[in-house]
Amino acid sequence: MPTVYKDQLPGFGDDGETVGALEYSLEYISKTSTLRVGILQASDLITPPGSGPIDPYVKVSIQGVPSLGKPKSKKRVKKIIHVTDIQWDTTCPIFNSAFDFNLPYADLKTAILHMVVYDSDEPNQPVLVGGLNVQLYSLPLENYVGKTYEATGYLRKTADFVEQTGQLCVVLTYDPDEAVLSVNVLEAKQLDLPEFYRKHPPETMVSVTLHTGKKKFANKKTHIRSGTLDPYFGETLKFHAVKQKLIVASLTLKVKYRGQVFKNAGKVILGPDALQASGRRQWREMLANPKRPAGMWQILSSPEK
Repeated sequence: MPTVYKDQLPGFGDDGETVGALEYSLEYISKTSTLRVGILQASDLITPPGSGPIDPYVKVSIQGVPSLGKPKSKKRVKKIIHVTDIQWDTTCPIFNSAFDFNLPYADLKTAILHMVVYDSDEPNQPVLVGGLNVQLYSLPLENYVGKTYEATGYLRKTADFVEQTGQLCVVLTYDPDEAVLSVNVLEAKQLDLPEFYRKHPPETMVSVTLHTGKKKFANKKTHIRSGTLDPYFGETLKFHAVKQKLIVASLTLKVKYRGQVFKNAGKVILGPDALQASGRRQWREMLANPKRPAGMWQILSSPEK
């Protein structure tokens, strides 16, 4: 195997701060048109001073393939993003994870392997550590077609690795004396919409549903906003519920946009059993501090989830 020098590693010398290295593997299986991506380990991860212990994980996706990209039509193409497990309190995590992507052989010449490392930072939102793009056309096919190819690249922290997943800012306040839950829907930003609507911003609104256990308790909606991908709502929706119900309750907030009918642009769930740690935390803060606003930006999950 030929010697690889530091300045030959992917990511070296590119714009952006170098924040560590990522070791990965590739194997293309022609019989099934499968690209198998291994996330092996990272080393010497760097985070801002004072950020504390790092709990890293990696998101992996394929870009640069027309069939996987956003269409110019009004239809949405499902994104395939794989995520490793979180490795706790380490700057040199070992992942040893493998993910399969269905990728036609002809697309290998345009495909870009997109790998992004995050610090899970459970009390808040995940923090970007750095990312690495590998353009497959730069690798000889004989290196990874029908065999496993291992390589290391430098992680960089640039705008290329900032995800446009959509976010919603919401403030919760509970008044136990009045038994009223106030949901202040402030604004949304970076909405992940089909390409047509990025050029022609649609009408948007937010639907808020209160569930108690598995039952739908009440649903309310904001007014419609139009002409922007970063809509400001600034509306407070009130729900009547005693605290005993809120202990087992949850809120589902869906951002919707109007095509021929209203469609989902993403959602977030707030409550004790929410999948996102930030959703659980905001609910706890609301219950623990009656009459005090508990506000947070929440990441919207994709409509497919």
